[in-house]
Amino acid sequence: MGMEGDAADLMARQCIQIAEATAKLAGAGAKHLVAFLYALAKNPHQLQGKTKMKKFIKGCNGAARVFPLQHSDLKRFGQYARKYGLLWAPIKPKDRDGTVDILARSEDVSAVNRIFERMGYAAPAQAQGDEPPKKPVSHAPQGRDSGRRGSGSGSLEETATVTTSDRPTVHGRLESLRAANGQKRPPVKGPELTR
Repeated sequence: MGMEGDAADLMARQCIQIAEATAKLAGAGAKHLVAFLYALAKNPHQLQGKTKMKKFIKGCNGAARVFPLQHSDLKRFGQYARKYGLLWAPIKPKDRDGTVDILARSEDVSAVNRIFERMGYAAPAQAQGDEPPKKPVSHAPQGRDSGRRGSGSGSLEETATVTTSDRPTVHGRLESLRAANGQKRPPVKGPELTR
């Protein structure tokens, strides 16, 4: 055979190698795709919809709130919750009095309140603990004098100092408390040392 036969043989060999490599890559890609889809289906972190309590606790990273609901309105609540994209779990109590508790994330409280308003429920009164936390009081001066701190440009007359007459002493406060209590105690003597 000549060079034509070798060239044809080389082309056939390369085509077979390319086909083998393509089949291997396709098989590995399919295997990874199946593993990815399986992990996605088994994901406990559901983002929205009705879920079981165990999955809700795993998926809810923050605090949760409980809302009472009539059992007859549960299906309608589910439809509204799907529209708003809520993650919620029903808690069915052992006593069958017709109410079901709805567990929802604390971030979704406004959406749950909106759903209850649409369903005709009264808006819940805001509890004491629901108030936003207040900012801590800063001890550093916030006015125009705060920029001059440590610069040495101010004089002693300009800086305000607290004198001891402005606030009561500890001994004076104790005496006033004892007088108010009605128990005037004599000063306690320490142990005497003998040599």
